[in-house]
Amino acid sequence: SKWFRSMIILLALVFVAVCGFKASELEVQATGKNFIPNGSYLRTYFDLLGKYFGGSPTDVQVIIEEFDIERYKVELVGLGEKYRCDGCEANPPRIIPSFSYWLEDFISDVQTSINEGGNATGFVVDPSDFVVDEALDGHFFPASTALFYSYLTTWVDETTTGASYASDLVFKDASRTALARARIRMQHTPIGSFDDEGEFNADAAAIVKAVDKMYEISDSFPFGVYPYSFKYTDDWAAFDVIGSELVRNTVSALGTVLLVVTVLVGHLGASLLVFFSTVFTVVEILGMNAIIGLSVDTVVTVLVVLSVGLAVDYSAHNVYSFMLHTGTREERVIKMLADVGVPVVNGAVSTF
Repeated sequence: SKWFRSMIILLALVFVAVCGFKASELEVQATGKNFIPNGSYLRTYFDLLGKYFGGSPTDVQVIIEEFDIERYKVELVGLGEKYRCDGCEANPPRIIPSFSYWLEDFISDVQTSINEGGNATGFVVDPSDFVVDEALDGHFFPASTALFYSYLTTWVDETTTGASYASDLVFKDASRTALARARIRMQHTPIGSFDDEGEFNADAAAIVKAVDKMYEISDSFPFGVYPYSFKYTDDWAAFDVIGSELVRNTVSALGTVLLVVTVLVGHLGASLLVFFSTVFTVVEILGMNAIIGLSVDTVVTVLVVLSVGLAVDYSAHNVYSFMLHTGTREERVIKMLADVGVPVVNGAVSTF
């Protein structure tokens, strides 16, 4: 009856509207472990890892590609302070300010050696080889590039403090008169919060802002500098792009569905029915993800895009069969259901 059909359509539209609203609340988060069965060894491992070892700082390195101490002396010495900006521990780039920078410690040991003598640090320097540099707040600094590298290598070889930075300095050749690369080791503060069960959950949006700020600071220098962390190329990289990738790939897949079905069925109205049926299915999947507590992550993105190819089958088979039969609308629907109704239901149930 028309009343029954109207009720079914109304209920379907209400369900789509509710799912669409819930889908708008989806956020990018690392919830991939939710797809691992509860009680499994792997799920237990991840739960305990987040509970007892979650919330730990994340190691990050700032790599200096172009180390021209003569040309960029002031910028190189002040590089560490750029990442210790006011409030940076609680705001992007979320860096713990207590990190050590080898160039700062080198200058500090030079200052101590000149003021108090080499016995204080084990680092003996000739004061005549240094000048008071007003650009460096009046600190002593080697009078030439050659002297800088001479004292730097001595500091690395003969002092405990310098030796701790040996792996952070890469010289161009065995003469050690120029640096090819250098790095500063620092840490991000834990970016996220603990839930009621004591498990740490990363905050994807805050992570993206922190990483973007790291790149912004690094790009502000007049020489090559870039931050690197294993997490940047692991799940943190996905946080930045996964939302836009979900939208772009899903829209591309839906557009392809409309184009292909229109060409093969040859009727725009019928093609639009297939298209909107597929769109509603995707919206319902996204909405149910939000309702059951999932977020947008790599797993969800892959499954949603795959669902387009699965969902189009059911409406496309029905519409194609409908177009092949003749008669009134009701007669064609009856013939269509008799022809492909049971196979489509079986396919849907078995796929689910």
